[in-house]
Parts: sequence; C-alpha cells; structure tokens
Amino acid sequence: PLTPGRHVKWAKTYRPISGSKCQQFVNWLLGTQPEYYDSKTVTRGEGRSVTRVVSDDGMMVKVVLTVTRKNFSSFGYTTTSSSQL
Repeated sequence: PLTPGRHVKWAKTYRPISGSKCQQFVNWLLGTQPEYYDSKTVTRGEGRSVTRVVSDDGMMVKVVLTVTRKNFSSFGYTTTSSSQL
C-alpha cells in the first residue's frame, strides 16, 4: 500500500506436494511433508512453473502492515497531508 496508515491484508497459504505417488506414499507413511530444499525457491521466478503446490481452502494468513510517510519522496513518491484528504 502506498497510503500511510494501518492496512490489513489476507493471503492464502500453500504448500509443496511430492512429485510422484510413490513419494507421496512415503511421506504419508513417515508422517512428513515435502519441503523446499532452498527457501529462496518461492521468491525466484525461474523454476517455479514446475513446482507443484496445493492450497488448503480454509488456510489464510492475516498480514497487518503499518505504513509511514518517512522518506517516501526519496523514492519518487508524492504524498498528501492528511488535512488535504
């Protein structure tokens, strides 16, 4: 958000799934979940198209952001004072 203040956003969660039915069975048998080997995988663009994920419908994360106007102009943004709104 570019406006100052408190912002609440909701995001769906997802998790990777195993690449094969055999690996899914082994994960089920051992009680483990598949994991990314490199935690930066989700932030990169390359290779994400081959990553299989599943999103649980009811799983949401609440993200609360508090935005201030400090140094906004140094990044090229213009702001208005709250009295002008």
